[in-house]
Amino acid sequence: MVINYITYDSWWDTDITIIPELVKEYHLNVFVLSPFDNCKYPQKEIGRNVKLVHVHQKYRDRDLRSIGTAIKYFFKIYKECRRKDYINIFIPGKNPFFIILTLLFLSKKRTIICSHNYIEHGDTKFRGSKLVDFLKERFYQSFKWFHFYSKMQMDLFKKDYPSKNAFFTEMPLKDFGIAPIIEKKGNEVTLLFFGLIRDYKQLDLLIKAVNNLENPNLKVIIAGKATKEEQEKYLSLIKDKSIYELNFEFIPNENIPTIFSKADFLVLPYRSATQSGPSLIAINYSVPIIASDIVPFSDMVEDGVNGFLFESNNCEALTAVLKKVLMLNEEDISCLRRNQSKYREDYIRNNDICKLFQQFINDKILYQI
Repeated sequence: MVINYITYDSWWDTDITIIPELVKEYHLNVFVLSPFDNCKYPQKEIGRNVKLVHVHQKYRDRDLRSIGTAIKYFFKIYKECRRKDYINIFIPGKNPFFIILTLLFLSKKRTIICSHNYIEHGDTKFRGSKLVDFLKERFYQSFKWFHFYSKMQMDLFKKDYPSKNAFFTEMPLKDFGIAPIIEKKGNEVTLLFFGLIRDYKQLDLLIKAVNNLENPNLKVIIAGKATKEEQEKYLSLIKDKSIYELNFEFIPNENIPTIFSKADFLVLPYRSATQSGPSLIAINYSVPIIASDIVPFSDMVEDGVNGFLFESNNCEALTAVLKKVLMLNEEDISCLRRNQSKYREDYIRNNDICKLFQQFINDKILYQI
């Protein structure tokens, strides 16, 4: 059985964690449409047993000149669909011309639509155009098989489309290599805010909560790409810059283990989320999490066991948690780490992605072909 994994560069950081799971049982052709000349992850990083096909999209999604790219990309995929033993896993992007081609010609019986966000969240500027939203609605109506990366998103979809066949898997943990052992500085507690900085992640809430603390024995690491305007906004909020380590640039993968090894806690003060890459990195490296009490964080953090939860959008509640954290001794934090390590083991054991895909393909799709 061959799987044609059809995706876009914007989802590539996520896909790179899924592919090693699927290749355990299937031959994979991975198709990536990207605005860059070179693929973000080259062949050597995704494995020799995977055929990688990268197509460069030179123009913007809705530029009429991208029609040629959409046709080129589609026919590279279509050639692999002429065989008898294939399944498509398709992550819809925002090129309307390619979406139209797939709606017209991609097999409805052999295609799983893989949706990261059925209901969008966060910054509206990252949402699709009205045309793309309309075409995605046609996807949900036309195709038969659907996969989601959270139960919450699947349940929202099933509420609108109760007759559709859908399943979900949790995202794989994100492992970027062995974390070095870094010696702590006395009883200082290190908080980490990590990842692409966006308004809905509410870095300002964390900064304001830290400002509320009096003479904290605290270090705050902020590591993630931000625009110049965003940098100025957050820098203007900081009261004591001496306790901050700031890096507003893109963080290379090879630097991630060191950053997380410095942290006692990852802080996620988001007001909305569907999945969270930083939380999956923290779990992988057994770093306890401080997070707002929204799904999915309330599903992965047991308050006081492997981290702490606070009321979403409530600066006073976050301040109270930080005060509690500063009262912890070394053994308390080690206990939280051990519990996070146990959660990591359970998470991996209960989330066999390849097995769940295989079960859905065998029981649902192949049964009806």
